[in-house]
Amino acid sequence: MNYRLFLTKAFACLLFASGLVQADTDLLDKVKRDLSSGHIVVVYQILNDDTASEQHADWAYYLNEFADSNKPLVKFYPADAAFNNRLSECNLDIADSYTLFLKKDASSFLYQGVVVESLVYQAVQAHYTEEELLPVHRAFIPDEVTVKLD
Repeated sequence: MNYRLFLTKAFACLLFASGLVQADTDLLDKVKRDLSSGHIVVVYQILNDDTASEQHADWAYYLNEFADSNKPLVKFYPADAAFNNRLSECNLDIADSYTLFLKKDASSFLYQGVVVESLVYQAVQAHYTEEELLPVHRAFIPDEVTVKLD
């Protein structure tokens, strides 16, 4: 690497480290941007680190099935500490594992725990796409919550 390129990269690293320039890594900013673009946003936290467990396999399968059937309408993000703090500021008592569904100018839904039932995703999808909610969907729709991200 030549000396000038090295100095350029070193200076860029210093800017990012000092906070003068921020990379687009802030989850809250990504969620706000996606919501304003009309996307459904799903933020999830799962604390089961055992990727070989049946619970984790079911969760991953249903999440991926929902993602595949809704591309590019839905954006998915794992939660981070700052986002969880924002939820706490909204007086939401979140579980160790949860899934939050958000859409601009629509209801937000919070599922406490690990989603291992495809009907949860189907119920939210039906609500957000303004399809008729079948009785089975009503039984699986997560809790409606108020989330202020601004």
